[in-house]
Amino acid sequence: MWCRQLNPEGDSDAGLVQNRGAELWILGAKFEGRGTRIRTESGGKTEVVGVFNYGPGVADDDHRPMFAVNNATFRVFGLRELAFGGNCFLTKVREQKDGELRELTHQQEPGWIGWAVYDGWQPKTNGQ
Repeated sequence: MWCRQLNPEGDSDAGLVQNRGAELWILGAKFEGRGTRIRTESGGKTEVVGVFNYGPGVADDDHRPMFAVNNATFRVFGLRELAFGGNCFLTKVREQKDGELRELTHQQEPGWIGWAVYDGWQPKTNGQ
C-alpha cells in the first residue's frame, strides 16, 4: 500500500497510522499532536520518505514513542520535528523484536530537530 501527503492529527497511544502486517510506503507526511504517530507490527514493513512532525510539545513524563515497531521493519528518511511549549518527542522510536526492546531516545529542548535517516532494527538472516 502507498500514500502521498498523509496528514493524520491527534493524540494517540495506538498510533495514528497502523500497519499490521502489510508493506506501507508513505511519500510525505505531516503529523500534529502528541503520542504515537506510526505503529508497525506483525511482520509489516513501513518506509516513510519526508516527515514534518509539528506539535505543541511533549510533557516531561510522556514517553510514548513517535514510532512504535513490534516484530516488523521500519525506515524513515528526512524527518523534521518542531515543538513549542514543551519538549520534542522524548522517545523517538521503540522497537520490539523477539522479546528484546530497543529505544531511540533524545532529551531535547523545545525547537527544531531533524534526522536524515533512521533504518530500524533489521531481521536476522542466515540464523545469525
